[in-house]
Amino acid sequence: MTKRNRKKEENVQDVNRFMREVESAMHVDNMLAFWNDHKFKIVSGVVGLFVVVTSWQWYAQTAEKGLKKQADALWSIEQNVDVAPEKYNTIIENGSKGYQTYAWFAKAESFVAQGEFNQASAIYSDIAKNANEKEFAELANLKLAMMMIEKDVSKAQPILKELAENEGVFTLSAKELLAISYEKQNEQEKALKLYENLVVNPALPQPMRQRVQGRVDALNRGA
Repeated sequence: MTKRNRKKEENVQDVNRFMREVESAMHVDNMLAFWNDHKFKIVSGVVGLFVVVTSWQWYAQTAEKGLKKQADALWSIEQNVDVAPEKYNTIIENGSKGYQTYAWFAKAESFVAQGEFNQASAIYSDIAKNANEKEFAELANLKLAMMMIEKDVSKAQPILKELAENEGVFTLSAKELLAISYEKQNEQEKALKLYENLVVNPALPQPMRQRVQGRVDALNRGA
């Protein structure tokens, strides 16, 4: 066994242990508390880690099912820092369902990295509309809103409001982004009210609480 393959197998074992915690948390509808325990630091980090660990889960599962060639194909793509969107097409066209979903997310991220926001938006919208798993639909909508918030706040807000009201996996992140969107529109009172509601939520992870409290203090000072 090569050093690289040995390291890969060790990583899979580590992630499998991590994913058992994830699955346990999801089974008891307690993902937010799980995230709080692991102290995810920023909104994009939360989303990014969700995609990373699910991709690792698919790697482990497909390897166990004898689909190692497919798993290795995606793994090899992900080792490259700059990945062209078309690199994911083979997996999208021929992969199993879980790998196809992850490859679509990864392809959208590649478009974002290249500044091709219309292409990325189309992919996220399609995932949000057609994903069977609620979590992936919500993740796609959150990624779409995160991209839109810098381009057109008015289009991002309806998506964020729906996510904030659904009480799903990404509710807290959606509320924070919604408050940020209000600040971008100079609606400081709306932003402050939402930040204040967030900061007293016992499920709020500590890094997010510190960030939100900072905005509460700044807005109360008129900053």
